Amino acid sequence: MKVQEKLPLSCWEEAATCGDCQIVLGQTETMIFSVAESSVMVGVASVFSVLGFVINFITIVALMMNTRVMQQVTTPYILSAFFANLIFCSVPLPILASRYYTRHSESNISSGLCTVFPVVFYACAGSFILSLMSVTLSQTGILFFQDREGKIYDAKFRTLTILLCWLLPLAILIPSMSRSNGTIVRMDYTQICTIAPDEQGRQPFKLFNKLFIILPYTVMIICILLSFVKLKMVSSKAFNTSDDGQAESRFILCLFFVFLYFLLTTFPAWAVVQFDVCYQYPTLYAIAYMLEWSGIIANPIIFLVTQKSYRDALRKLYKKCFLVVQSETALERSKTIMYVLPFKRSKSRLYSQ
Repeated sequence: MKVQEKLPLSCWEEAATCGDCQIVLGQTETMIFSVAESSVMVGVASVFSVLGFVINFITIVALMMNTRVMQQVTTPYILSAFFANLIFCSVPLPILASRYYTRHSESNISSGLCTVFPVVFYACAGSFILSLMSVTLSQTGILFFQDREGKIYDAKFRTLTILLCWLLPLAILIPSMSRSNGTIVRMDYTQICTIAPDEQGRQPFKLFNKLFIILPYTVMIICILLSFVKLKMVSSKAFNTSDDGQAESRFILCLFFVFLYFLLTTFPAWAVVQFDVCYQYPTLYAIAYMLEWSGIIANPIIFLVTQKSYRDALRKLYKKCFLVVQSETALERSKTIMYVLPFKRSKSRLYSQ
């Protein structure tokens, strides 16, 4: 009697263990996430995409239209970080929402978009963290070398730094599109296109992690600690009570909160990959993904809440838009009155005759 071979279980099935399972979809499965989990992810990705785009776009416009804010050394780097959030809201998040909505690999994303997706996704993350590191370095430099601020951080230097913040991630990631340093694959079980090792075992993530995770994290932790120590050492009451001194303290605190939030929301995604390589707990992956997405909304809100100059820029933009709407409404009313009055006069003359 022939014994029927038992097919290996998918790793995310209840009876599976990481040693005797396969990371493959079953015959009736389209992804590891349940319908409820993918529905929640669709809703969260859609809301974050719309809200994130609106908040980041308005913030960018408000800062760029404010002369006082644009004169600050750190503003170009902050705009670069917000611009990375803006692109993330516009491209990767809508694609993810579409993937989780249809729950099918081929039905909603072309091979071209699959090739572009991981490059844009990781380039936005890399440029954001490099821009945030540049903000922290600039603020620390200003705090320690106030008399040399103009020489160290001139317009050319800032422009070059911002270009590097964007070109470095792209230079590392783009070769994977031609399979010269890694290859782009689609993981059907999560419906995500990502970069995997090529036939020679090459992939960009080792260098990417060093340049865009380990280095920026280390630099920002050191700079923030040095800034707090410097502010503590300045015992002058005049500095602590002055507007400049309070602004410096608030900005350092703002950078600390942004970095802390970034750390808290990206760490779960890293941790779940390390401790659940077999994807046996898909719910943890779903929660980690959504936490990671939340930064695109939280980052501009933290800056707006802690920085008075940014709130003032937002108020001025609102007033300008409100005045434009008021003036357009008044113009329309005046046109209506000018049109109606002659008609009324001619009508009254007709009746008088």
